[in-house]
Amino acid sequence: MFRKIAAITAAGAIVAGGLATTPAHADEPYPEHVEMENFDVTFHGNDYPPGEGPSGTGWMSADVTVCAKNVAPGERVRVSWDAWSLTTKTDTIKPSDDHDMIYGPTYPHGNLPPEAPPPADPSERYLADGECAEGNLLFFTDGERPGWLSYESSLGDSAQWQILV
Repeated sequence: MFRKIAAITAAGAIVAGGLATTPAHADEPYPEHVEMENFDVTFHGNDYPPGEGPSGTGWMSADVTVCAKNVAPGERVRVSWDAWSLTTKTDTIKPSDDHDMIYGPTYPHGNLPPEAPPPADPSERYLADGECAEGNLLFFTDGERPGWLSYESSLGDSAQWQILV
């Protein structure tokens, strides 16, 4: 089941409840896309089936896309799991690398063709200007409700999305 989201950009603009509260995003039906200096990041939605996962601990799957921009010709920038986290009332959770789940994780290699060779490191990928990485991230929540999905790149771009469950 996909949930509506709210986003807060690094500049502090609040986008909430399925409709943006700032004029820059007023026409978007869902406030999932955030444009930043080095990356454009889209949170497409999440699946949060409480009580499922290993030993009934609960988990959340986040469907995301990250596109590189302002990358110098011939250069590449790293995108990876470590830019992402999920906050609950009591914890900040990093993405899981458990590949036994149906939903992934597939980020950042979810949009590669099936015939592409397997990545050397499934948690990272290097992008040229205009290239995008997409897929699912998995977070094991220990039965707690997800509160915020956060993205913070090593280049200083950051955004948060409130998970409205």
